Amino acid sequence: MKKYLSVVYLGPGKVGSEVLRILNELKLKIKIVGIARSGTKTEEIEEWIRIAGRELLVVDTTASSKTIDWLNLALAQGGYVVSSNKKPYSASQQEYEKIMEYTPHVYYETTVGAGLPVISTLKELIKSGDKIKRIRGCFSGTLGFVFSQLEKGVNFGEVIREAKNKGYTEPDPRDDLSGLDVARKALILYRLIGGSQELAKIKVEKLYPEKLAKETVPEFLRLIDEYDSAMRERMERAKEKHQTIRYVAEITPTMCQVGVVEVPTVSDLGSLRGPDNIIIIETERYSERPMVIKGPGAGVLVTAGGVVGDIIKIMEKI
Repeated sequence: MKKYLSVVYLGPGKVGSEVLRILNELKLKIKIVGIARSGTKTEEIEEWIRIAGRELLVVDTTASSKTIDWLNLALAQGGYVVSSNKKPYSASQQEYEKIMEYTPHVYYETTVGAGLPVISTLKELIKSGDKIKRIRGCFSGTLGFVFSQLEKGVNFGEVIREAKNKGYTEPDPRDDLSGLDVARKALILYRLIGGSQELAKIKVEKLYPEKLAKETVPEFLRLIDEYDSAMRERMERAKEKHQTIRYVAEITPTMCQVGVVEVPTVSDLGSLRGPDNIIIIETERYSERPMVIKGPGAGVLVTAGGVVGDIIKIMEKI
């Protein structure tokens, strides 16, 4: 008789609800031990993890740094972890290394690129003896949409309001425009290929003036129009050189940085449109023609699908 995998679920929001729906539909050998919401007590979550024993999986689809201790507790007793939450893997180097002591039991594909096979591809390349030389990409669907619209001549403030209305941004668009989300993803990949760095030391370019940092969201959305001319000038300068601007992450074995850069219009980065992500991987084997991974890098359905994919890998393994 097949064993059931006991699941403790952290964060049943939009992604979590979809994951649970898919798991129920697939009728996998899974037993939900507990579902932790924002008000669930730490002691209760720890008890769920302890009673589950070794046949345990903790799924973390929150956006919280508070889950790190629960992940470590599960891993220390022989359990598995599946995460779409970027914060445990972009926390301090020390906290990251503690989680990665249990690497064979840690699955976090959807922290970068949602359902796109970015992390698994890099792992396979490294395992097969290839050397990663450089990774470049646009890791934010929100910022991809923003720059696509700017290229069409839409004013910056109007683009931000449109992105918010379409649900592409967080409730506070500054969470996307700060570039911090892209920096977290870049750091995750940097550490994956062997780098050691703290998030606070990555230079991040914000896409709004600092004076708007403490305004209310409605006031920010009104005042951001003041930044229209500056962004238009950057785009026009790039166009004069047959280029465009994109918010790009660049990772090498010795460097990790994110920010606005000019790229040729006729290029993988320059031709990117809408909220898609693109990740360009240059290795010793893929040197003259780098590997390109492209597609939806955000969204409830693709993220939930990626989380379920990781869960199925664990079930096949055990």
